[in-house]
Amino acid sequence: MTLADGLRRISAPVKICALLAAALLLVFAVQRSEGGIDEKLRAGIVMDGSRYAPGWYAFNFDAAERAAAAEKLVLLTADNLQGDRARLMEACDSLIRGGARLIVLTGFDDPGALEGYMADHSGVQFAGFDFSLKLKNYHPVFFRMYEARYLSGIVAALTSRSGILGYVAARAKPEVLRGVNAFALGAQSVRPKARVKVIFTGKWSSEKLEAEALKRLKGHGADVIAYHGNENHVPAMCEQSKTDYIAMEAPGAAPLGHELTAVFCDWDSYYRQMFRALKENALLSSLWIGLESGATGLTGFSPRVSKKTRAAVLKAQQALESGEISVFTGVLTDSAGGRHGRSGVPLSDEELQNSMKYLVKGAETDNE
Repeated sequence: MTLADGLRRISAPVKICALLAAALLLVFAVQRSEGGIDEKLRAGIVMDGSRYAPGWYAFNFDAAERAAAAEKLVLLTADNLQGDRARLMEACDSLIRGGARLIVLTGFDDPGALEGYMADHSGVQFAGFDFSLKLKNYHPVFFRMYEARYLSGIVAALTSRSGILGYVAARAKPEVLRGVNAFALGAQSVRPKARVKVIFTGKWSSEKLEAEALKRLKGHGADVIAYHGNENHVPAMCEQSKTDYIAMEAPGAAPLGHELTAVFCDWDSYYRQMFRALKENALLSSLWIGLESGATGLTGFSPRVSKKTRAAVLKAQQALESGEISVFTGVLTDSAGGRHGRSGVPLSDEELQNSMKYLVKGAETDNE
């Protein structure tokens, strides 16, 4: 069974527990399920922040823990690495000594930082989100989140009063830029004059910098905020300031407060399929899956999202899933006037994964 097949068949609408633990220098934990566990079958997961921090880290850890229990294997975890390459390598060394045969890298920067390390440890399988690396024992597997962000742009544009949308982004890397650009194009598909103001904090997680970015975006008139970061600082601040926003959530989560909707990834199925391949001694295939698999999309809508807006989202989603449209098709004009792509032709995966280093017209950075 392929990963895409498994993602269609397995659903896990689980609300992530929002527990915040005290920072630790480096923690390794062995998670065991009751009965039938194969002590010789071990996988590892590494992350820059705390496994309990609400958002990206908790999504990954909680899903990996559930998947390990379901597949009856031992999960080894290293967290709070803080993006330090030396500590990342030390963590992987410890996981390998602990018997990990597969290590999942949850940081976007991790595969690049460990390229030489992975090549030197060819007997261990690694998985991550960076598609630019070509190693026999590294398997990029991820979601086309940009498709869900396109849909969220429709929600934001049709809900906004000012027509100015804000986006707090971590770093100007292709994954983040795809999301920003898709959000902008989705907004412009229903409101051509919609503008997206973008601020890059330069950090995957920084409460201080994200607070400053949010304040500046609101100063520019942005009344709906999207974000790409590893922790839930922006949603918390939007709730506090009574600002509408697009969240990042677990599948099945119901929007609360000023959350209009949320982009989700089905992390449970992601880890179940990787751990199942490990059990079967099979190699994962590089895979990048989108709306059609059910692995990514939007959660439910806030009651404040109109029926007209929901209908527009559904129409766009059906068109994307059927292949009638794609998010990035034809000649794209960037914010500096440059042109990318070819008329009537969708951008290739290679272009999307490695060459998208620009903001499309209508999305402009406000970095000082």
